[in-house]
Amino acid sequence: MQHKFNFRKPTWYIVSKNHCGITRTPPEPNTFSFTILQTPSTPTVQDKDLCALSGVEISWEGITGANGYNLRVARTKIIQDVTSPYTYEQGNSNPNSYEIRAKNSLCTTSWSTSNPGVDTDGTPSTPSITSIGDVDPCAQSAIKIYHNPGSPATRYDLYRNGKKVIENYTSGDRYNPGSTSSFNYLIWKWGKIRKGI
Repeated sequence: MQHKFNFRKPTWYIVSKNHCGITRTPPEPNTFSFTILQTPSTPTVQDKDLCALSGVEISWEGITGANGYNLRVARTKIIQDVTSPYTYEQGNSNPNSYEIRAKNSLCTTSWSTSNPGVDTDGTPSTPSITSIGDVDPCAQSAIKIYHNPGSPATRYDLYRNGKKVIENYTSGDRYNPGSTSSFNYLIWKWGKIRKGI
């Protein structure tokens, strides 16, 4: 919304005076106008990549009469002259609040309503195999592989010598390798957001 106001100042004259008298110009009122800026609406805040610390993207609608915007983070840090959309990288996953204000050469608005945002790093941490036990040392039967969970995770797969042998493997389940040979085992974890070890 744009508001324009006209303010009338005292009327001004140019006066000439000498011994013959006084003359003056026709009255010329001096007027001026300016635009009152509207406070920006609440900005939108979106994580750019849920799988990495890549920053959050802040967007807002432009304000008529504004020629610049400031961003305030966590009510303390002010970043001058930002444009929408703006990417803010804080390097961690701590929650923050984000506010926008508009400005021009004459005025600066109050801060918008704040909007919270978090730069999530959903990369799963690596699980680890804690022990492998032979179910029957006297016969080729099965082994049990125990592992620590990673976080976050939705599924664990068991790999032998680089090839997947069991999908949705649960720690301590029986697995029959079909051989008495020695193998290398790996637990592959699937995260809530993307795949990973």
